[in-house]
This record gives sequence, structure tokens and C-alpha cells, in this order.
Amino acid sequence: DWDQVHVQYSPLIETVKNDQEYFEMIAHMLGELEDAHCDVVEPALDKKLYASIINRGDLAIIDLVGYSGEMAGLRSGMLLLEVNKKRVEEIVPTIDVFTNNASTPWMRKIRAYEDLLAIPEDPDAVLSVKVMDQNGIESDIEIKLLTPPADWQPQLSNQTESAVEWRKISDQ
Repeated sequence: DWDQVHVQYSPLIETVKNDQEYFEMIAHMLGELEDAHCDVVEPALDKKLYASIINRGDLAIIDLVGYSGEMAGLRSGMLLLEVNKKRVEEIVPTIDVFTNNASTPWMRKIRAYEDLLAIPEDPDAVLSVKVMDQNGIESDIEIKLLTPPADWQPQLSNQTESAVEWRKISDQ
């Protein structure tokens, strides 16, 4: 009932103190409606990821890889199988639906997949993942937060149009 949700949330929206609270409140409101045609997309400017994930069915496919992920061995196109010794399909349902700001179960699942390779709050923490490459070979990878050296920069990969690789800037 759109009108009831408006009555319930209208006074609450006026109490938010910042953009984060605003997006969370709007996400909660849209979640009440369970309307697949409505969603709010929060700018993820402060979200830090080792790599982004594309969700295809129940597959978690590594897409854009950051510096720390690439130096650890992650590559675009790999399948993510486990994070910290837990299978992806076990983790996704446990990600708090309210923290990933989505209005429908389908969008909550997509947002949960996006958070699989988030950088831990503790900058010294190591993220352990199991991946499978395009040849079916499984690998265990440990990712630590690294700062890219000043002479390295991200570039679009030649392998896929959306993948990013880190390359050392030529000394010439």
C-alpha cells in the first residue's frame, strides 16, 4: 500500500542527518513495497572492493579487479567459489538485506554479490578466497590491502572490454 508506506516513512525521512541515512531510509521504504520496478541506487563512492562481482544465476564472476586483488592473483572472468572458507551460496543469504539497500529480493541478492569481495574494516585483515579460472583450475588466494605504487595505474584490459589491469607506467 503506497499511501500507507508514505504515511509511515514521511516523518522519518525528515529526521535523517546525512546522505547515508537518507539512502538507507529510502531503501527500507522501497523494501516495504516489494515492487521490482522501484529501486534506489546508492552512490558507492566510499565502498572499497578488492574486485567487483557479476552475478549470473548462482555464479559469482569476478569482473573489475583492483590493485590488491590483481597483485594477489585475482583475474577478470574467474569464478569466485569461497570467501574465508565459506561457499558463496552460503554467504549471500547471510548478508544483511538492510545494509545493501535494495527494494526487492532479486536486488538484495545482486547487492549481496557485490559485497563478497569488500575490503574488510580492519586494514590488516587478510581475505581468503577460492577461485576457478577459465580452464577449470581452482586456486586459493589470500588478498591483503596494498597501496598502489605511484608508478602504477589502472588500464582497461585487452581481454574483455570491462576488465581493468594494473600496469607500471613506462619510464620513458
